Parts: sequence; structure tokens; C-alpha cells
Amino acid sequence: MSFDYEASRKTASQLIANFGVKTQIHRVASTYDQVTGEDSVDSVAATDINLVSLPASKGTIQAFDNRQLEGLTLDQLRFFMVEALASGFEPTGSDLIQFDGKIWEIVGATPLNPSGAKNLLFNVGAKRSALTAIPTP
Repeated sequence: MSFDYEASRKTASQLIANFGVKTQIHRVASTYDQVTGEDSVDSVAATDINLVSLPASKGTIQAFDNRQLEGLTLDQLRFFMVEALASGFEPTGSDLIQFDGKIWEIVGATPLNPSGAKNLLFNVGAKRSALTAIPTP
């Protein structure tokens, strides 16, 4: 008898939806102008997600990219567990999450995928962004 990963995936999704927060992940595509030295936003893709937020601790940031953490304090970092079923795309570095009135930039996302077939959820590390709003094209 094999383990029913699809049932576990649905259970994980339901728990995050019931006890978490509904928000969005935004993926910004921009172009760098070498003459002006500025980025211009070309497009912003968004997908609805459910997530559970945990304060960052030395244990939860252990897998973060250390180059992204230099000079940051724990209050500038968050750890999110993101539902895999609801998202239209997988979270990745530099995607943005609006949570608790702040913008968070993803510095790392690791899928929890014990079967190798479908992701149960994503463990996401994020740092506080200097942005005060999601960019628009």
C-alpha cells in the first residue's frame, strides 16, 4: 500500500487556507536603461496565494541565501509557508509578497515535495523590501 500524497497535499492546502492569510505573489519584469541607470517596469504578474507567516529565527533562516542577509536583522526577515495548490506559479527569488502592510522580497523558496511528483507547499524566506507599493507598468 502506498502513501496517498494527493490527500496530504489537499490537507496541507486546507490547513494553510483555514489558518493563514490570503494575499498575492507579484513577479515584476523590468528593463534596465544603461543611459539613465534606471529600471522601468515592463509587466507585473500576480497570483493569489494562501500563506502562513512565521517570524524569522536562526532556525528558519538557516537555508536562506547568506548573500541576501548581510546587514539584516531578524525583524527584517519573514518565513512563509505558501500553499502549493492555489498558486498560478511557483514562488522564486525577487518575487514580491504583500503581507502585514509591508512588501517582502523573496530570497529563497524551497518546495516540500516528498513524492517527487507534486509540491505540498513552499517554504519561503523573504526580506523586507524598500518598496512601499507593488510596482506598476
